[in-house]
Amino acid sequence: MASDPQPETQAPDPCQGADVCQGEQVSASEDQHKRSVEDDDLQPAPTDPPPAPEKIQHVVQPGDTLLGLAMKHNISMASIQLANNMGNTIDLIAGQTLNIPNGPQWLQESCFWIVHVVQPGETLIELSSAYDTTVDQILRVNAIADPTLINVEQQLVIPLTQLLIAQRPEPTTAPATLAEAAQAVPPSPQPNAATDAVADMAVAAPQPTNPAGNTETDPPPSLPAGPAEWPNYILTRINQARAANGLHALTIAPELTYAAQAHAQDCAQRGWGSHVGSDGAVLKTRVQRAGYTGDRWGENWVQAQNAERAFDWWYGEIPPNDPHRRNILSPHYTEIGIGIANSGWGYIFITDFGRR
Repeated sequence: MASDPQPETQAPDPCQGADVCQGEQVSASEDQHKRSVEDDDLQPAPTDPPPAPEKIQHVVQPGDTLLGLAMKHNISMASIQLANNMGNTIDLIAGQTLNIPNGPQWLQESCFWIVHVVQPGETLIELSSAYDTTVDQILRVNAIADPTLINVEQQLVIPLTQLLIAQRPEPTTAPATLAEAAQAVPPSPQPNAATDAVADMAVAAPQPTNPAGNTETDPPPSLPAGPAEWPNYILTRINQARAANGLHALTIAPELTYAAQAHAQDCAQRGWGSHVGSDGAVLKTRVQRAGYTGDRWGENWVQAQNAERAFDWWYGEIPPNDPHRRNILSPHYTEIGIGIANSGWGYIFITDFGRR
C-alpha cells in the first residue's frame, strides 16, 4: 500500500427593557438610564464579526504529508481527502492547493481517520477486519442505517486510532476485481523532523512531462511463471519505460536489493504494507543500515497478484496523481533494488530507488 463557522451575534437592542424606554413618569435613575440609551442610539450599531471561513487553502510544500497536515489542523486525513476529491490516496504533490476544513467534521474525530473507496466484492465485515475496527463504528461515522447498502466506488470514512494500512482479506471474487494497495515514497531525501515516522508519505516533486507519449519502446516481456524471475521482469519494464521517456537505465544496487527484500519480508510477515518498518524504521534508515551511501532515495510498494500487475499499478497512474510513476521516471535515480515476498494474498513488491 499515501492523508471549519461561528454563530452570528446580534447587535444590542437599544429598547431592550421597555419598562425603562417607555412611560412619561420616570425616576432619576430611570431618567439617567433613558438618556444613556438615547445617547447610545446616536452611535453606529456594532457590526457582526465576519464568519470564520469554512475551509483554509494550503499550498503543499516539499515535505508535507497528509497526516502532518491533519495533525496540524486538528482534523482527520479523511476530511482533507473528501474536501479535495482525493479518493483513498494519501499522496500529495508539491504546489498542489488543498482545501483544509476549518475544524473537526465528526464527533470524536481522529487525525488517523482515512477514506476507503469500496471495491467490488467488499463487505463491511471484511473492511472492519482489514482495518481493525468494527462494523458499528463504520456505520456510525458514515451515517449508514443498513449495513448491506454499500456501493462500489462509495467513499467510506474509516475511524482509525493509529496509522494503519488495510490488511487485505482473501478475495471473495476474482482477484482482478480488487484494487491492490499501494504507496510511494517520493524522489527526495527524507526530512529529519520529528515526523520522520510518516515522512515516507511526503510530497513528490513534479517531473517533466513525457515527450514520447508515455509508451514503451519495445513490447513488454512475457510474465515469468515464478516469483524468482519477477525482479528481472520488473527491472526490464521500468527500464523500458525510462527509455521511452529518454531516460538512462537503472542498474541493480546490492544494498538497495537487500533493503527492499528485507522490507518486503517484514511487511509480508506482519500482514500489511507500509513505508515504515515494524521497528519504526523509515526508508532513509532502512537503506542506510543496508550500507547504501547515496544522497537520494525513493520507494514504491504494492500488494498484487504478480509482477505484471505490480508494474501496471505503478506505471498506469494518471498525472498529476502519479507519485509511483514519477518515481519510475525520475531522472535523479541511477540505481534500484527490488524485493518480493509472499503475503498470503498475493505478494508484497518493493522497489527502492537511489543515487550515489
